[in-house]
Amino acid sequence: MTHSEKSVTVVAGALTRIDVEFENTSGSGTAYTPGDIVSAGSAVVVPYEFAGAFREKGSSAYVVGACAFTNVSSKTPRFRLHFYNSAAAVQGDNVQRKALYTNESTKLGYIDLPAMTSSADTSGSMSRSFDYTLRHPIVASNVSTSLFVAVETLDAFTPAATSEKYTVSLLLDNN
Repeated sequence: MTHSEKSVTVVAGALTRIDVEFENTSGSGTAYTPGDIVSAGSAVVVPYEFAGAFREKGSSAYVVGACAFTNVSSKTPRFRLHFYNSAAAVQGDNVQRKALYTNESTKLGYIDLPAMTSSADTSGSMSRSFDYTLRHPIVASNVSTSLFVAVETLDAFTPAATSEKYTVSLLLDNN
């Protein structure tokens, strides 16, 4: 490069919001204990897929925000969101999560959300927890643009006696 030439590197990011909703019907009303997987099914489940989370196969992103909410007010558990870059096998709903060596190559870490809260008027219809101060790096596999997330409770709580809906939303800064 000569003295008069300039080198410009452009890094373009794009914020993307992705959501997944599931309905817990298999264990409704059955209390969770700390460390249990929270999901829609009772058998071994695959983490929830966030299709198209990454721009390209093998690319990277940062989780810069996360939110979990339910359609029932007055819930207060904290949740841990486990990230994978492929469909790893995890324990079923209301079963203690355990670390599996076979999942380690696809594991991208986890984040902990604060306790859920509701509005002061608890006759509302939701509880939620969020953190938009994150910067957690994640990397796509070379064969997919999907991100997979498993939900673990960090606190004991009892879901609604009828079906209860859960939504996990992630805000990603794609590279």
